[in-house]
Amino acid sequence: MLASREGEVEIARTLLQHGVGVDSADNDDRTLLDVRSQYGQLEIAQLLIQSGAAVDILHNEGWTQLKTAPQNGHLELVQFMIQRGAAVDLPDNEGRTTLKTASRSGQLEIARAMAQSGAAVDSDNKGSIHSTG
Repeated sequence: MLASREGEVEIARTLLQHGVGVDSADNDDRTLLDVRSQYGQLEIAQLLIQSGAAVDILHNEGWTQLKTAPQNGHLELVQFMIQRGAAVDLPDNEGRTTLKTASRSGQLEIARAMAQSGAAVDSDNKGSIHSTG
């Protein structure tokens, strides 16, 4: 896990080859992909997803890996996760979707990418944006 946090692709690859579970979680219930999504490390995230990491693991707060990346402006990572099947409309425990998280965080490009990927834009959940027509 530490190698993954440091962004060392080759070390992460070696760990995976030696049996480290791709969806292993740390003491805070964060998977390798959770941490990589938070820091926007696209290359390691790609390696993890291509190695079978789940992109829709729900955590205690109802967050998924896709929900972490938009807050920090990681557009390429969001796009890659959507291409690999991440659900765009899974709400967290407060009813906010990834689109709403992106819009609340001021991540307009990510909000656009989410909308173009089919995310609902007319919900009235907390922090929502509304389509006007």
